[in-house]
Amino acid sequence: HDPEEKMRCSMNEKKLKCAAVNFKSVLGDTEKNLEKIKEICAKASKENVKIICFPEFALCGQDADQLGLKLFEVSDTIPGCMTKLISEIAKSCGLYLIVGMSQKSQVPGRLFDTQVVFGPTGEIKATYQKIHIEQRELLYWKGSIGKEIKYFDVTSVLTGILMESDMKCLKTAERMKQQKVKLILVSGYGGDENRKKEVLNFAKKSGAKLLLANPKESFLVDTDGVIQASVSGEDEILVTEIGM
Repeated sequence: HDPEEKMRCSMNEKKLKCAAVNFKSVLGDTEKNLEKIKEICAKASKENVKIICFPEFALCGQDADQLGLKLFEVSDTIPGCMTKLISEIAKSCGLYLIVGMSQKSQVPGRLFDTQVVFGPTGEIKATYQKIHIEQRELLYWKGSIGKEIKYFDVTSVLTGILMESDMKCLKTAERMKQQKVKLILVSGYGGDENRKKEVLNFAKKSGAKLLLANPKESFLVDTDGVIQASVSGEDEILVTEIGM
């Protein structure tokens, strides 16, 4: 590539200030988790962050075995009481807020592992139900029925949302590339080096920049599948300006 051309492109880039949170949920305590989310969002808002992404199950924690029957108490419908409270946080902080929760479906006893996107005026912009449920999780959560890719627009930047375990499907990456998605926001939980490789490969195949929020490690990946920035401390926030 011509260095001068790259410099011109860089100068014309649209910058989007985003954050991913290494959020450690308090298992089964939605009230405490909401307090933590509110505090983190207020801090991010002061740094002029436009989008903030939290991991899977940020609202309730992920260990369903320990939660037992309480899992149904800490799950909620969409819309519901919990989404109303998160909506107020997004509105008061004036940012796009992505939060993972356990969603009650219309079928009694059926739950979904869901990402919810709230806009800066508090409206729900999109919801995404995890498709590829891990074997142990199948005891508690069902995979998405529609298997749709979800997008929303942030200042003319087409943004997609995904769960970390759904990134093994490279056909989804190809579809996102066809749709000209520029940024992918990913909620994860745990994972290992193989999962990380899947995430990096997905970013490369999609041609989009990718921001992942995970309790273990949150990071930004460029379109070449290379990690540009990361954090790994408990409740640490990765704040980064992403050029589009």
